Amino acid sequence: MSLFEKKQQISRSEFRESLRKSSSSVPGGGIYSKEDRVKIEKELFPENRYRGYISKKELGKCIQGLGHEKYLAKTEKEKIRVDRQIRYLKKIGGI
Repeated sequence: MSLFEKKQQISRSEFRESLRKSSSSVPGGGIYSKEDRVKIEKELFPENRYRGYISKKELGKCIQGLGHEKYLAKTEKEKIRVDRQIRYLKKIGGI
């Protein structure tokens, strides 16, 4: 089930809770622990930029920014880490 299936935007607390409860598997391989999933939310959606709500459009922009970060990554390990984040966010966001 997608986060934005019924709403255009969700509150930050709903987003964090859905990350905690979501599946730990990443499409294409990999696993994120509960701590890693919450860490993703804190790193990619800082409170000073994304106030109380996160919309599907903002999630798409974040994924697009990660794509640029992946392009600029110097090592293969960095590229894999960023690609895994992109795949996971696409899965939970329904993009």
